[in-house]
Amino acid sequence: MAISRSDEVYQFSNNLPIEVSYKNTTAYSRCNTYDPRVIAQGNAWHQIVVQHNGKFGGRDGMAEILQVIFEAVEGEELFPVAYRRGVKDDRFLVRNCKAAINKLFEHNLRVQLSDASFVHLEVHFNVGDYKFGQISPHAKLLEALNRLYTCMERVNGVDGILNLCRFNTQMEFCDLVVNMGNRAVFETICNLIYGNDDKFRLVKGLILSDNGITTVAPLKVFAGAEFVVLDLSKNKITSSSRLCRDLSEVKADELLLAGNPITTGNNYPECLRPIQKNFKLIDGIPVENLSKLYSPLDYEVDINSNGHRVDLNNKKDILKFQQSNDWHAIVVKQIKWLLLD
Repeated sequence: MAISRSDEVYQFSNNLPIEVSYKNTTAYSRCNTYDPRVIAQGNAWHQIVVQHNGKFGGRDGMAEILQVIFEAVEGEELFPVAYRRGVKDDRFLVRNCKAAINKLFEHNLRVQLSDASFVHLEVHFNVGDYKFGQISPHAKLLEALNRLYTCMERVNGVDGILNLCRFNTQMEFCDLVVNMGNRAVFETICNLIYGNDDKFRLVKGLILSDNGITTVAPLKVFAGAEFVVLDLSKNKITSSSRLCRDLSEVKADELLLAGNPITTGNNYPECLRPIQKNFKLIDGIPVENLSKLYSPLDYEVDINSNGHRVDLNNKKDILKFQQSNDWHAIVVKQIKWLLLD
């Protein structure tokens, strides 16, 4: 498909522009099938239009729309490019994602929101030719990873901790949506890390916190590796059985899980017993002490240490510890009353 005259041009700071034309495109909406011939042109760009009719505004609205789209295509790789907001509809570009598009059609080109209402999608096939030098999701992932390799962190006296906390916010992704809550996207990232022999041999741990991760199955690629730390805190992991199965061959000195729904279950932390042999600490607690009856007050806490005392005189200081994962001690003072006749 050769575009003679473009209707829109998407500009990128470090990549060639994408020229979009609707003249010879095929559009679909409110249906569950399409002519497979329209997607047979290989690397062409396709456009997905989100028809929200002004219901959403601001970054929160965009985040909810993307979340339900990623849930609809779960298991298939999708990298929205050049997401643009509009008064009545939003739109973004994709390519090389036939399996994800198929799943959107299986949902009749509509996605359900948290309030049970539906938003309809419209797919425009072949709106632009792909040209070498235009934005490539995998190339952008590699750019971000290569930069992060140069500034790995130090944990427990060990260098080489690759920090991918809130990975979707990296500067390389200003025109690209990266959602590690999507298993296929997470798997691609893990494979890129493991597949770079020169860099991976320097990696001694992974910080994967706050990425919306729901499954750790992609971490199976690291079977046999022995990390200093594997930080999975503040994600959306709910199944202990899947977690134990997927981490059965992954080892680390410390595993961090705080902030995941799994930690609020009735059988936590006993549900982690199948993988306790793989770790020395889980959320700072020695695995041999990992039980509901465990309290740090019975072991390593020095109640005579200075710490940071908070009382009525400086009660506002408690705000400093809202995000703290450390243990705190609460001291209850006895007050003796003198009764006078």
